[in-house]
Amino acid sequence: MPSINYFHPSYKREEPRTDAKFGIGDDGKLAFTTFDEEKTVVEVRNEARRSVQFTPIDHNVVVMENGNERSQCDGMLHIPATRELIFVEMKTGERKWVTEAVEQLESTINHFAANHVVTDFKKRSAYAANNRYPYFQSSKMEMCEAFRARTKFRLNITNRIVIK
Repeated sequence: MPSINYFHPSYKREEPRTDAKFGIGDDGKLAFTTFDEEKTVVEVRNEARRSVQFTPIDHNVVVMENGNERSQCDGMLHIPATRELIFVEMKTGERKWVTEAVEQLESTINHFAANHVVTDFKKRSAYAANNRYPYFQSSKMEMCEAFRARTKFRLNITNRIVIK
């Protein structure tokens, strides 16, 4: 499998933004940032107004594996000032959404880690989000700990990202 630079300028990515609050949505093509609450699946709070760059991953950074497109998460937030990297997977369904989201996040992170030095990023997070279930009721502590052990990324199951 050829190496892929997720930060390469040939991939679509949005201009860095410093808004205190914005959303991330997905229309089935490319994930995007938005101020439209109707289209928001994940809310991003950026009270420090750090420069944040959003890159859609799914349908943009295409990874082929055995002739098939590898399943990847919806997008990536990069905050250079704090050396932070956040992967995001958004779901809207009711059944098995957490498991599916975690699998897509892990697939993306594993491929990213095969092509980048993840320890270059001081803060590493992954968000599984569903706007129909903004607060996941049961504890997923074991799942989160196992995810961190496998990927070196902190797993969050919520639809709100807070950038500090």
